[in-house]
Amino acid sequence: MLAFTTVTQKGQITLPAKIRKKAGIKAKDRIVVEYSPTGTIQIKKARDFFELEGIVGKSPKGKASVKKMRREFLKYLASRSK
Repeated sequence: MLAFTTVTQKGQITLPAKIRKKAGIKAKDRIVVEYSPTGTIQIKKARDFFELEGIVGKSPKGKASVKKMRREFLKYLASRSK
């Protein structure tokens, strides 16, 4: 899908409605803007931090290990960049 927009004097852009709808972006949603060394700019909806709830299992003592929490969080961050 192709759409055009203009950069304002403040450096802001408006995502066209058809792009927002296709991407599931609504008012107040956060987005990620990523620039690659090849000059490509990628814009995508940011996942909510609270989506992580429940992805880390509990240890026998009822608490998730810090190493496992860190590993799962890094895996989550890596999945966001795809």
